[in-house]
Amino acid sequence: MKHVRQRKSCDCVIATAAILANVPYEHAAALSPVIPGKRGLRLVDTRCFFETLTGISWNRPRFHWFTRLSAVTSDYASFVAVIRPSLVTTKYHCVFIEDHIVYDPAMHRPVPINRYGMRKWWIGFSMTPNDLGRLLAIQKFYGDANRPRR
Repeated sequence: MKHVRQRKSCDCVIATAAILANVPYEHAAALSPVIPGKRGLRLVDTRCFFETLTGISWNRPRFHWFTRLSAVTSDYASFVAVIRPSLVTTKYHCVFIEDHIVYDPAMHRPVPINRYGMRKWWIGFSMTPNDLGRLLAIQKFYGDANRPRR
């Protein structure tokens, strides 16, 4: 899977979508419903954007009350999480987790969840693809060259 970095402070959803679809950031940004850097995407925009870019339908967001990122990773093989540093903040960050590896667009490379600096952040919501096999096929197109060892 190809790791993609975000370019602005509020375009983590765009970069995460590029990671999911294995497309360059510029391609994802061109299809974004919001001008990159203007504001983050809202929940409804995020799901539609993922579907547009990947060609795969996504399950409705699952809300997690009082759950840290490190506690939920065993529930899914692959999922998108929107995390926040505290329960009272309005700051959110979008990441993709696959097999306990975090693809954080704010970081230079993917990292194992047990070494991820924000693993104790709270989950606002998570989303999973309806067809995990199709998503994995898209991601395997690039092979495992960028995947770190656990």
